[in-house]
Amino acid sequence: MSYFPKYKFAVDADGVLFDFDRFWAACAEMVLGHHLTVQKPVYALSERYGLTQAAVAKVWAGWEAMDGWAMVYPRPEGVRTVRMLLDMGHSVTVVTKLPNDRAVDGRRRSLQRHGIGDAGLIAVEGSKSGALAALRPHFFADDTVDHCVEAMGTMVPHVARIQSWGDAQPLPLGIEDYACLESAVRGFFERYQQG
Repeated sequence: MSYFPKYKFAVDADGVLFDFDRFWAACAEMVLGHHLTVQKPVYALSERYGLTQAAVAKVWAGWEAMDGWAMVYPRPEGVRTVRMLLDMGHSVTVVTKLPNDRAVDGRRRSLQRHGIGDAGLIAVEGSKSGALAALRPHFFADDTVDHCVEAMGTMVPHVARIQSWGDAQPLPLGIEDYACLESAVRGFFERYQQG
């Protein structure tokens, strides 16, 4: 009888499981009535798309009206990878930054809609450090370098930054860069099967 260890995976939602940037831009174009282009590859949406704070607030109002947290586009390889991990008996927890309880409810519906509602969900308002320290996962993936750095600070053994919205920030030592969650998980298993 062979022994297959079970691992704990923690993953971000937006940029890893869901294509937040593409859906937010589509919502913004509908609300504002014009095409958007990325002005700078930065986290702040106003700077990324060259919008005023008033325009961003208007887009968020439209986002709420269309239940954006529940309707956001999936990243199919991310959703497929989480489903595979769950089917293999691993633990998967989605650790995501959300602004309010309505957004949390929408995110739960989105996970259900895409067939991964049995993954855990932890919503935070700011830092992910506390959630990651409590979870103690073997693996964490996020599209934001700052959250990856937080994971390193909580001693997560394998931290992956997923390329999502063009973040050009250099990666600190110990954080690996991947195009998608599927390749990051493959890299994790290759490393841990070797030794």
